[in-house]
Amino acid sequence: MKTFIEENKGLLRTCYLAAIILGWLLLALGWSAVVGHSIALVTRIGNWEMFKDYYFSSVLWNVINGVPIGLLALGIGQFIRYVYDNDYRPGWVLRNAQQLLYVFAVLFGVSIVFTTIVAFPYWNNWVEITIRLLAAVIWGIGKVLLLVGIALILKRIIPIIEESRTLV
Repeated sequence: MKTFIEENKGLLRTCYLAAIILGWLLLALGWSAVVGHSIALVTRIGNWEMFKDYYFSSVLWNVINGVPIGLLALGIGQFIRYVYDNDYRPGWVLRNAQQLLYVFAVLFGVSIVFTTIVAFPYWNNWVEITIRLLAAVIWGIGKVLLLVGIALILKRIIPIIEESRTLV
């Protein structure tokens, strides 16, 4: 593994920089989208039809994904640097990645359930209801399980890397 890291150190540095830059850009865009869409939704609270149309046409959840994906990119960047730089200690995102991933899994699961419950009365027939519910269940369970799986892997792999550094 050490020879692979030494042979590809330049590529790993490039990937690290790309992940960090992408992560910060996604965080900035995600937070600006959260603020912008929150203001847009608040201004429509008095008119339920405008609120409903905006909520379903500009789905807030698709835009908010910039924040978790940005943090995930930062975590990947920190992990890459942690692998190739022996003097580097994990940053805040990598140290708290497991808890962050659990929080994202819960938030995503809740948002899927909430969106499905709110949208359910507007679906027309049983075919549409079946297809949309099946898609929501597959998408929701798949993403939640993936996030929990990554959290469990990180919980076990970080101590292994730390231990391998102490064995000289």
